[in-house]
Amino acid sequence: MTGFKTIRLVCILVALLAVLATRSARATTTTASAFQCGKWNVVASPPIILGASQLNGVAAVSANNVWAVGFSDGFSQTLIEQWNGSSWQMVASPNANTYNGLYGVAAVSAQDIWAVGFSGTINSANQTLIEHWDGSQWSVIPSPNHTMSQNDILTSVSAISASDIWAVGYYGTASYTPQGTLTEHWNGTAWSIVPSPSIDKSGGVSTELYGVSAVSSTNVWAVGYDNVGNYHAVIEHWDGSHWRISSHPNLNAQLHAVTSVSASDAWAVGISVGAQTFTDHWNGSSWQIVQSPTPQGINYLAGVAANGANDLWSVGWDEVGQIDKPDTEHWNGTKWKLVASPNQGGDSQLFADTITSSSQVWAVGTYAVNKNHTVFDPLIEYYC
Repeated sequence: MTGFKTIRLVCILVALLAVLATRSARATTTTASAFQCGKWNVVASPPIILGASQLNGVAAVSANNVWAVGFSDGFSQTLIEQWNGSSWQMVASPNANTYNGLYGVAAVSAQDIWAVGFSGTINSANQTLIEHWDGSQWSVIPSPNHTMSQNDILTSVSAISASDIWAVGYYGTASYTPQGTLTEHWNGTAWSIVPSPSIDKSGGVSTELYGVSAVSSTNVWAVGYDNVGNYHAVIEHWDGSHWRISSHPNLNAQLHAVTSVSASDAWAVGISVGAQTFTDHWNGSSWQIVQSPTPQGINYLAGVAANGANDLWSVGWDEVGQIDKPDTEHWNGTKWKLVASPNQGGDSQLFADTITSSSQVWAVGTYAVNKNHTVFDPLIEYYC
């Protein structure tokens, strides 16, 4: 088994002529009036001319102000889109180097939004990339790295306030092994690296973080996995002064996302070593595995969002043969239930979701535009 980000990285090299030919005939508009509540709807993303593209993170300021981030042109360009209440629009975003990608986004307010990822060149290691929206434009904000010879990549970001924001990821050598956890903090003035534990790397063990959720300045969760044996889930907690590894009932899993309802109610999702969906719940004293639907094939959960203790959504995809289709699941306070979602293009993956204050759910990812599954475009789905 490999990590879900590695799977997608291998699949996104495409030819520009093939992209143009395939996209010329497809529909590009879906109006708000076409939404059918009580089911998932595919919503049009703006046409993207340059190469393979996907959206990796999404965050809502309000029902009429939602942001999604990712990359286009096969990791050459950052990609940021905004929902204005009637349509998704592309918003100009800077690129720091030859290769650029954004994985996570968090909103403090309409004038204070953060996106994180990486940038690099063909001859250099990847470095952290952090961008900020001030209400009128996106700009690159300086962010620290361990050394210029190591890969430093940020995968997720969570905001408590304008002066208290956390981003997580991993760092390692140019060959990507071994790797260690990376946690960075914004104090309102600058970003800084905060030490976080990793599994002992002396034996080549890699520990990576893929999700972060902040409850308060003294209660932050980060999740990921290490590569010991068949992978072990890793959960870390910030108590206001230190990051510490939290105990876990079953380490045989990869965790890709986490969300918090309160100090005594948090959820982490991913995939078990048995290639099935994996959901983990924090009840204030311990993490406990909660059963979740496992459709046919290999089942990944890559994102999770909460709108209270009785209203959570997790998203991902199911791999059946050579075809991927979206997996969307809902928690009603008692159990997780599979909710059917459209398979745009016949090969689709969802990576992240968010819930607005009015219980509208947005999920983002990527889908195959052509029958050969070599050309990918952003996928956006909506539930009300």
